[in-house]
Amino acid sequence: MNGDIDWLLMAFKILAVFFLVGMNGFFVAAEFALVKIRGTQLQPLVDEGQRRAKIAHFIVDNLDAFLSACQLGITLASLALGWIGEPIFETLLEPVFHWLDIDSYREIISFGFGFSVITILHIVVGEVAPKSLAIQKPLPTSLWVAYPMMWFYKISYPFVAVLNWASQQLLRIVGIGTATESNDQHSDEELRLLVASNTEQAKRSRLGRDIVMNALDLGNRIAR
Repeated sequence: MNGDIDWLLMAFKILAVFFLVGMNGFFVAAEFALVKIRGTQLQPLVDEGQRRAKIAHFIVDNLDAFLSACQLGITLASLALGWIGEPIFETLLEPVFHWLDIDSYREIISFGFGFSVITILHIVVGEVAPKSLAIQKPLPTSLWVAYPMMWFYKISYPFVAVLNWASQQLLRIVGIGTATESNDQHSDEELRLLVASNTEQAKRSRLGRDIVMNALDLGNRIAR
């Protein structure tokens, strides 16, 4: 019966590992999608009355607070993953050690194998894949994470408020002001690249493209 209980506990821990990896991936996807999405992209959906779009727009308007919530979620998921994940392999590899008659360095081998597997899962499933998804599809990703992010933010608000306060104090100590919405605007060079790369629009209206380029150049010209 004890063996059954052990295996049930082991199955629960394995499921917990995949859950935590998924949670880490969720917060990573949310972070990158919310940074990349613009309020102007969400506004048409807001005008249509889509609830998810309204929530996503609110999150974008309060980005710093929700990014802190994302970081809190990523940190908690990563710490819990290391705490639960790595010890699993010591139990799973015990029959292998017994069969191979390995008595020395069991803990080192188990730790190394477990650390490698958890790291690969964490990087591939919990980091790289969700980041790529969010960068390539920021709008649907932002809509998908809107409700869960709002719920998590409300639950973790006291911790997020403390994190924001601490980060602002740290920035003040090193002489850096807190970021505002104006810091997130496109620079002239970014606008030039956006206009120049939009070949479809250029085919439709070469005149409109030239007007935008000339307007950007106007600030660099000297009036006589």
